[in-house]
Amino acid sequence: MLREPEAECERRPPAVGADRHSGAQRTLPSSTARENAGHTACVHERPAHRFARERAHLIATTGQPGFRLEASQPRRVAEDYLVSFETNRYSVPFTLIGQTVEITRRGGRLHMAHGGHLVAEHDELAGKYQLRILPEHGPGAIARTARRVRSSLGRDRAECGGLPEVERRDLAIYEALATAEGAV
Repeated sequence: MLREPEAECERRPPAVGADRHSGAQRTLPSSTARENAGHTACVHERPAHRFARERAHLIATTGQPGFRLEASQPRRVAEDYLVSFETNRYSVPFTLIGQTVEITRRGGRLHMAHGGHLVAEHDELAGKYQLRILPEHGPGAIARTARRVRSSLGRDRAECGGLPEVERRDLAIYEALATAEGAV
């Protein structure tokens, strides 16, 4: 265990409740006394003075994006060929439904990549819970028409209760069966 030299740092009081039987009287400095001192325990210098002294050695990060902004984030493509990113939803090519794309933010734009290749690019939406869909990402007119035909067939079946088609017979057959059963 490394200990700080006493010449550099003032002695810190032991943790409260560390050893009740030592008989040593412990006094904790008040927080106002530390604030009035204006320096930290080990540095013996006010932070404002230290910052002024070290300012020349600091590197400016102006214009450099933060790590969070550049980090790539994986997202799964939903059935509606949209991916969610910070509450907003963006379209990608419909052929990627169910697959994972990597989203990277650069300069106010979102880049979506799949297998290392850029598949979509969108301007980042400023608000929350918004939608950005590019028409070229959708399945196209033929697929939309096929969906409409399938859905209208389903609607017709739903009107019939979803039952299979039945054979139509003359009611005289049922009357003949009822009389035959009554005679038995």
